Amino acid sequence: MATRANAIHVDSAVWVIDQLKQIYINAELQPMEAGTWYAKVARRDYSIAINVTGLSVDNPDVNFYENYGCGSQRNYSDYCLAELERMVDRQSSETDPRVRLKLVNAIDLQLQLDGARPILRHRLAYTAYYRYVRNFINHQSVYNNFRFQEVWLNK
Repeated sequence: MATRANAIHVDSAVWVIDQLKQIYINAELQPMEAGTWYAKVARRDYSIAINVTGLSVDNPDVNFYENYGCGSQRNYSDYCLAELERMVDRQSSETDPRVRLKLVNAIDLQLQLDGARPILRHRLAYTAYYRYVRNFINHQSVYNNFRFQEVWLNK
């Protein structure tokens, strides 16, 4: 079980190793530093690995294109299905939120049925700020909190 040598990666890897043991599959944890890890992943030099993906916006396009798109550099499992890519393109251009959600759910189901780089967990992240920070609008994703043109300190 290859993974980066930091807590969030190692904790997930230990959990997967435990789950595999329950079905009589033995795995050994192989933590490594980031530079070594990314070279290993780029070579596809692993049997099973744990990786974390951080998304910059709260939009499914980022995840679908980056992690499951044919030819994407971060599609570490090399999953490629032309029909799924057409579905992703269709949902990306859909303007009706209800229709788009149905398409996203159908894409998610297909990915799960195919076992394409399964998502093991989602991490919550928080933003904290002092009472004297004014006009800060917190977003659903911590990765969206980059614009501070209108933020000011009442101090």
